[in-house]
Amino acid sequence: MVWMFAINEDKSIIHHKGDSGSMSNALWFEDVDGNKDSATNILNVPSSEKIMRTEHNAIPRVGVAMQVGCPTGRTYSAQDWWRTTYITEIVEKYNDEEDGRLNVIFKTRNSTYHWKE
Repeated sequence: MVWMFAINEDKSIIHHKGDSGSMSNALWFEDVDGNKDSATNILNVPSSEKIMRTEHNAIPRVGVAMQVGCPTGRTYSAQDWWRTTYITEIVEKYNDEEDGRLNVIFKTRNSTYHWKE
């Protein structure tokens, strides 16, 4: 079970901006030749020439978008996962002293997130 929520500057959680569940995927685009696109030029590549790649059970890293939640909807009435934009910076990475779980604080273009496995 992982969780990921946006956080304020004081590291308090923004509860309506995130999710938790068994899914933690890294997502990125490659062109048809297998070259990874940077977040800055992805809009310039035609849809017919790019492929979305997914890494399951992923840990946040620069250059990918993270998707966390439940792969099969728990409610079937709404989206049951949260996806970020591309990660631009890893701010902090540490193991929790109490439970030993990995924590990663990272930035996207407009938000800061706290991800915990």
